[in-house]
Amino acid sequence: MKKLLLILLASLGVNAQTLFQENFDALGSPIALPTGWEMSNLSSPAGTASWFRGNTASFTSYNGPEDGYIAVNYQSGSGTSTLNNWLLSPPVTVQNGDEVSFYTRVPAGSTWPDRLQLRQSVLGASSTAPTGLTGLGSYTTLCLSVNPSLTTTGYPDVWTKYTYVVTGLTGSVSCRYALRYTVSNG
Repeated sequence: MKKLLLILLASLGVNAQTLFQENFDALGSPIALPTGWEMSNLSSPAGTASWFRGNTASFTSYNGPEDGYIAVNYQSGSGTSTLNNWLLSPPVTVQNGDEVSFYTRVPAGSTWPDRLQLRQSVLGASSTAPTGLTGLGSYTTLCLSVNPSLTTTGYPDVWTKYTYVVTGLTGSVSCRYALRYTVSNG
C-alpha cells in the first residue's frame, strides 16, 4: 500500500495509509513547534521573524482553525537579504513509492518572488543541520521546488498541493524532510 507523509499546512483526509501528518493547528503564540520539529533561520542578515503561526489577515488555513498553518516570509531577513529559513521534520521511515505532500500558498495578488524547497535527508535521527547561506547539511536531495526561478507570478495564491514520490532508496529508510524558504535579494 502506498503511504503518504503529509507534513504541512492543512488538515486533510487521505485514502492511503498516513505515516505521519502535521497540521500545525495549535502552534500557540509565541510559536511552539510540535514534538520533533525544528526550525533554523540562516538568513543573512537575519531579520526579526522565523516560521510563525498563520495570520488570518493574509489568508485563512486550508482546513481546520482559520490560523491553523505555519508560515514564513521576508521578515526572515533584514533589509535586502538572502533568505534561508528551514523547517525540519522529525524522522519518519519511508520507502520508494511513498508520498510526501504539503499545501502552500501566498496572499492573493502577491507579486513577491517567493520560493519553497522540499529537501530530504536519508540519515534519520542522525541528520546534520544546514549551515550558513549555502550549507545543506545532510538535506542534499532536492525533492521539489515551488517557484524555482523566483518569478513574481510563479507561486500559487490559492492553496495548492505539492507531492513528492519517494525514489532512490534501498528498502525502508529513516529520513527527515525539510522545507527551505530561500530567496536571493529578499
